[in-house]
Amino acid sequence: MQETSPTLELSSDDLLNTSFDSEKLGVHYKITTSSSFLGTSKTTDALRKDNQSEQYEIVAQWHRRTLHKDTFKFYKAPSGGNAEGEASVTKFMTKKDGLSTLERTFVGDDERNYTWVVKGSQLDAHLVEGGKRSTPVASFHRRALFGSENAYLELMPGYEGTLDSIVVTFLYTEWKRRESGRSQDSSQPSPPSAVGLGAATATTVLNV
Repeated sequence: MQETSPTLELSSDDLLNTSFDSEKLGVHYKITTSSSFLGTSKTTDALRKDNQSEQYEIVAQWHRRTLHKDTFKFYKAPSGGNAEGEASVTKFMTKKDGLSTLERTFVGDDERNYTWVVKGSQLDAHLVEGGKRSTPVASFHRRALFGSENAYLELMPGYEGTLDSIVVTFLYTEWKRRESGRSQDSSQPSPPSAVGLGAATATTVLNV
C-alpha cells in the first residue's frame, strides 16, 4: 500500500488566526494576529511548538502598517533579510504574472529557491531549479463546501528543509489570493431590481 503524504491541517478557515497540525510529523504551528491601539498596524505571529520544551517559539512575524510596505521578520534569518531577518515582502517574494497563473518566488530556509503558483483556486509550491519550476513540495487543499474535513497543506518530498518558510509564505499568498477575489466581487455591478423588468431588460441582464 502506498504511503500517504503528510499533511498540515488548518484548524480554522481564518488564515490569520488558526493552527497547522500534523500528528504524523509531530509538527504544530500556531498563527495569531493582533492590531495596534489605533488600528494602524497589524502583526501576524507564526509560532512553532518545540517538542522538547512543549512551548511555542516564534518563527516569523508578518507586519502590515498603514502607508508602509508589508514586511516579514524571520527569527532564523533566510536570504533576503537583514541581520535581524526582516525584509519587505515584495523583496522577499518576487511576483510574476502570467496569462493564467501568478507566481511568488522566495528563498527558503535551506537557501534554495521555491515558488508558489496560483492558478484559479489551485495553489502549489514548487522547487525552482535552473530558473524553472521543478517538483512540487506542497499543495493546498481547500475545505469542501459541504464536507467536514478541514483545509490542509499536503507536503511532498523536498519540504523538509524549508517548512517554516513554506507555512509563512503560504499564509501571505493565500491571503492575497482571497483579497483579490473579494476585490473582484465588490467591483461587480449589482443586478437590477426584478420589479418592472420587461422582456428587453431581462435579455440585457442575461447578456452581462
